[in-house]
Amino acid sequence: MSPRRSLSSSRGPSLVVTVGPLLFGLAVAFAIGLLIGADRERVKGAGPSRAAAGLRTFTVASLSGAVAVTVGGEIVLAAAILGVIAMAALSYALTKDEDPGITTEATLVLTTCWARLPCASRLSRSGSAF
Repeated sequence: MSPRRSLSSSRGPSLVVTVGPLLFGLAVAFAIGLLIGADRERVKGAGPSRAAAGLRTFTVASLSGAVAVTVGGEIVLAAAILGVIAMAALSYALTKDEDPGITTEATLVLTTCWARLPCASRLSRSGSAF
């Protein structure tokens, strides 16, 4: 029997969140960010001319997508994605002379989107309303 925590009121529907799958989904999202960030860290260079996004940036972007969908569903996820898009656009604007490509910025946005998958699918199977 898996541990369950029930968040319910006597007037509304019960929202049951299973802690095990939730933590597993967040761990998978963390791993997604680490793997993509580790690859980017390996090729981004060193010194003052190094590229902006690396291990920490991709991990934070990944966790922001996972936490957003866990806490508030698709609306909060959309807000998180818009925030990452804004930061990626700013990064591109600042570095377009040295590196005209947008692969890193696009990957950063996609990492936020991909990280929602393990959390959203686990929550929907555990009885969540979205």
